[in-house]
Amino acid sequence: MLPPRATDNAREYFAEAVEAYLTNPTDHDTYKADNHHVLLKQRNPELYEYVDRLMKLPALNATSGPENQGTDPEPANSQ
Repeated sequence: MLPPRATDNAREYFAEAVEAYLTNPTDHDTYKADNHHVLLKQRNPELYEYVDRLMKLPALNATSGPENQGTDPEPANSQ
């Protein structure tokens, strides 16, 4: 399911899992032919569910971090 590179360390394992989650299999796709979301879900459902939960979390950025949840940032040109 995941390429040999995934065994290098935990970061590579996670990166390859995310890449598999985001990759759609196609009939003509030879790039990552055995590393796509369908196979990830079949071969490692727990990892698929973990990545799926992470992908569905609300996005955080400088203006919507946990300390700013529910607040609107001030307009840039307000005085």
